[in-house]
Amino acid sequence: MNLSSEIAKTFAFTYRNVTMTKRNVFLLGDMLYWPFIAVLSIGFMLAYLQIGTRDAAVVLSGVVAMSVLQPCQLDVSYVLLFDMWSKSMKHTLVAPVGRRHYIVGAWLFGMFRGTVTFMVLVVLIRWLFKFDILQAGIGPTIVFLSGLFLSGLFIGLLIIILLYSFGMRAEIAAWSIVSVLMIVCGIYYPVDILPPAARMLGQAIPLTWFLDAFRQAFGLRGHEHAALKGYALSAIYMAGLYTLVMLSEKRARRRGTILKMSE
Repeated sequence: MNLSSEIAKTFAFTYRNVTMTKRNVFLLGDMLYWPFIAVLSIGFMLAYLQIGTRDAAVVLSGVVAMSVLQPCQLDVSYVLLFDMWSKSMKHTLVAPVGRRHYIVGAWLFGMFRGTVTFMVLVVLIRWLFKFDILQAGIGPTIVFLSGLFLSGLFIGLLIIILLYSFGMRAEIAAWSIVSVLMIVCGIYYPVDILPPAARMLGQAIPLTWFLDAFRQAFGLRGHEHAALKGYALSAIYMAGLYTLVMLSEKRARRRGTILKMSE
């Protein structure tokens, strides 16, 4: 395996997402516009309710999580959606690149977009509502961001699997899955308040544990070793979802789904 060749192939897909983002103002909206709207709407609600610092940390960390997660997972999803929209799936799949190249390449740009979004949110929240997200500390913040980026990768892989399996009918999943996760992962509240079945589902998702670990830095009670549980689940999902991506791609080849979505 040639390292320079691997890097070039990976960054080729990073560059493709960069190029598409520069050409489409709506893709910039995922990174700047919608996070800005979310911070304003939720932040003013918190100001009206006059809740304490710890409760504000729960809600605002959820706003940050949603806003960072969305562009990261969309970039991974776009690696297949761009090909579907342009009817060029077969050209990518016959190119001398592997799944790891287009997935990791797109994810790298997703992490960049997520980092920019996070920095913008930190400034906005501090300026408008006098609350410093970074007071959690460098360590918990890095763990939190890494958890969001891993979660974005998993969601993107899941959407790729759905697209291979159901074609363009699964396109809506790219914009709706994060909203579903919001309910069970405790984006705006601890999962302990959920009904038992929903709580078990939430605790099976790595994002739940990364949120739990980050909120403990603001003095909230949480579970022991929450971050380690998040990373352990992430390793399991990484292996499982990547295997399913390979299987769903092979199935799409056999069924002719890829040719139907190409010219």
